[in-house]
Parts: sequence; C-alpha cells; structure tokens
Amino acid sequence: MNEAKQWIVMDPLDTLFFKGSEPMIAGEGHEVRSTFPPMPSTLSGALCTAILQQRGLKPQDFTHRDGPDQKITEKFPLLGRPTEQGYEPGYKLIGPLFLLNLDEAGHEWLFPAPAHWFGKMSDRPKDGYEVHVVSAVPFPDMARSLGLCGTVDEPIWIIDPPKRDMESMSGYWTNQAGLKALNTGSARLRLRISIECVKPDEPTIMGLGALFANEIRVGIALKDGTRRARKGYLYTTSQVRLKANVRMVVGLSEELIPDYLDKEGILQLGGEQRIVRYQQLARGPDRLEGKSPWMMSLSPFPYRDLRCLGWEGSPRVSGPLIRMGGWDMKKGFHKPMRAYLPAGTVVLAGEVATVPYGFIRI
Repeated sequence: MNEAKQWIVMDPLDTLFFKGSEPMIAGEGHEVRSTFPPMPSTLSGALCTAILQQRGLKPQDFTHRDGPDQKITEKFPLLGRPTEQGYEPGYKLIGPLFLLNLDEAGHEWLFPAPAHWFGKMSDRPKDGYEVHVVSAVPFPDMARSLGLCGTVDEPIWIIDPPKRDMESMSGYWTNQAGLKALNTGSARLRLRISIECVKPDEPTIMGLGALFANEIRVGIALKDGTRRARKGYLYTTSQVRLKANVRMVVGLSEELIPDYLDKEGILQLGGEQRIVRYQQLARGPDRLEGKSPWMMSLSPFPYRDLRCLGWEGSPRVSGPLIRMGGWDMKKGFHKPMRAYLPAGTVVLAGEVATVPYGFIRI
C-alpha cells in the first residue's frame, strides 16, 4: 500500500451496478445481483476509457485485433493493452478502499478485515456491540506429532478460543485502529452498524452493508437492432447506492494525473455506464507496517498469482473464491471465467524481503 504513487477518490452520482457471473437467461431467473465492491479490473477499465476520451483517442485504435496503435503505446505506455486474459494496464491498482468523512471529527479509512480473524457475532447485534476477535495461527508441529490433521495440507487453528462457533471476519471491514489492536493476536472491536456512529481511532469492525443501500430496479429486454421491448422479458437488478460521506478510493502504482487523466473529471463505471466524479486525493492512508508473517491482500487477486508469488503451498485463509468473466474488447466475445481470491485473503508468507504491491504485512 505504501508504494502507491497516486490516490484517486471516486464519488458516484447515482447507483452503481456490477454484474456478477450469474447468467441472464429467460426462464432461469429474473433477478441480477450486483457484485460490490467492484473488481480492480472494472476500475482500471473505467480509467482506461476515461483516458481515451480525455486525450481524444479512438477506442477502435486501442482495441484493434493486432494490438493498440503504435502512436498510442509510445505516447501513453501506461495504458497497457487488451490481451486474451483481459485488459492489462501498465500500472497496478489497489482497492477500492473506503474513506468515511466524519464531519468535524476528520475521516477514517476502512480496510478489508483479515480472513484469519475470527469472532462470535450476536444473533441480533446492536450498534456498539463488542466483538471479541482473535487471530488464527499456523498448525503447530506438536499437534501434528499427535496425529491431528485438517482437510488441507497446512491448516490453521485458534488457540484457546473464547467462544464456540466463531466465524471468520472475511467480508467485514475494519479501520487502522482495528488492525493495530489485533497485533497482539486478540482484541475487542466495536461493531458499527451505522457509519454515523463511527468514532475516530476506535478499533472498529463493520459489515459491508453499513456502507451502502440496495435499490431494486426493473428493466426490459430489447429486440435485436431495435429499441422495441421484447414481450415478457422483464428482469430486476439489485443496485448499490453509497451512503452519504462514504467514498471509494483506489491507489495507483504509477501517476496517471496529469499526463493521462485530468486532475478531476468524470468517468463511466460498471453496468449501464453510471457517472462517477473523480479527483486526485492529496494523501492516502497512513503506512501500515505489521510485524507478523501474514500478508493480507487489499484487493481481489487472481488465484493463479499464488504461484507467481511463490505462495502456492503456503497456509492461507480467505473467503469464497470469486469467479468472474467479462467482455473481450479485441474479440468482441465473452472472456473465460477466472477465479479470484477476495480482498482480506491472508497468506503465511514468512520473512519475505519485500511486500508485493497490493498487500500489507499485518
């Protein structure tokens, strides 16, 4: 995270919709859910489109089957190129993270909660509910010597768990104070259901649903090549509206502003090309430097990257895999499905010399 050279904040002007991998086929279902937060590839694709628009470049010259026009690649090398695996920009992207504006109290950064955190949630939690959270640890050799084993080669466990039926905090979000509090392996965090109750520097955990509201929209299918509705083809989409004072922020490994992007402007993001206002952020989150052997991802990342990073056989904890496809701009056809590990995935990387971009040591 500390290697990010530029931070860009995005403020949607309307709801957002990011379609998942479920099909939209008549007779199989009529409701399409939104995948939120958006994938890094979705965000980088929106930035690419904005660059092409602002710099007067023709999309067809960039998505040409033989590759982007040489004049584009020479003048704008960070644009990258479309490939068979999808669009690959010339920079790396972190996020999105979330920034809460707390009025006179300042602001608070939110990070994905590490998946190896476990806590006991109340059946009917109230705002301010105290959650006892503990960090799981690698399976000890002593337990192996007793013949204990797990369903995976490198299991983890919780030493002396305070409560039964503890669940992973994967999918929850926490602040920097929460990350620091768990440096000791155990801490009590405040569950915040409403962002209006968030207090600066208080170790906090919250569900993703605290940051947005769902809105159901009804749509119709159109006949091919016309603007006429297809009879009986109704569907609904579950769209996301960020709550007031919640902002999405991405961190870039290279500077796109001002050579590629204007300092502020608009871009089109997600399904139905919703308008989002963006601007450069003067300062990103404070540098996070934990001392544990665990690495945590701040963004979803391809499962295949485990091998590239040398972590394929390392103990790891994550939420369910995310399977995403997309649209191939070069071929004009669907891209093959790929598996991603979600944000908050932790890997026991050991004492590696460097922290990969998009990861933090916790």
